[in-house]
Amino acid sequence: DGNGGNTTINPDGTVTLPNGTGTVTPNGTVEVDKDGNVTIPTENGTITVNPNGTITIPNTNGSDTVIDANGNVTLPNGNGTVKPTEKPTVDNNGNVQIPTENGPIIVDKDGNITVPNEGEHDTEIEAGADTDVELDGTVTVPNGTGSSTVINPDGTVTLPNGAGTITPNGPVTVDKDGNVRIPTENGTITVDPEGNMTVPNGGAHDTEIEAGADVTVDENGVTVNPNGTVINPDGTVNLPNGAGTIQPNGPVEVDKDGNVTIP
Repeated sequence: DGNGGNTTINPDGTVTLPNGTGTVTPNGTVEVDKDGNVTIPTENGTITVNPNGTITIPNTNGSDTVIDANGNVTLPNGNGTVKPTEKPTVDNNGNVQIPTENGPIIVDKDGNITVPNEGEHDTEIEAGADTDVELDGTVTVPNGTGSSTVINPDGTVTLPNGAGTITPNGPVTVDKDGNVRIPTENGTITVDPEGNMTVPNGGAHDTEIEAGADVTVDENGVTVNPNGTVINPDGTVNLPNGAGTIQPNGPVEVDKDGNVTIP
């Protein structure tokens, strides 16, 4: 365990953080106040270690990553708290690595979070995004309808409002505004902060789905409405009851009440 629960200022000026969490090189004077709080200036801000061993690591976006004395890690910007089975570590650049069975969750110095899962592709969360991250790779992104987009432990993505589950072919990203982008062979499915979805297909025009619409979507761009309207992978639209197939000349829209508009 190295220095145990102590903070150690070494002869070479480096500082070893408690509980084997790492060693950093300060760029200024390390200070210890009368209460035992240690402040360590770095290029990215001041790392603080309080007397009980809790370490606060600043991010350049104004948020903090906090590692308590028991190894629990509170992610920046309210993205949840995880308890790794092995020790988290802090490097000299302010990056925090949190071990998991799928590889480390990484919080970089800017507060961006990379979350591995059992699938082929990580989830990349921009600093400031409102998500909930779990150690098994689950990432939950709430939206304005009270539903959520969920990246599952196996790397698949469950769309909001029961719209289906997608297997992405690249990293899923969540930006600071809450937009979720899910890459597929036909392009990127986008879920906005309100839960509205844009679904690409092999045709010239995407499908626009209002939050709350009762539809089923797959990674091929197929969108099925309960009334029997089907938007196909090539962008054509099958009308209900075998009434024919339409080639739209603009985005097909599905509103929350299930109405399909085909330009």
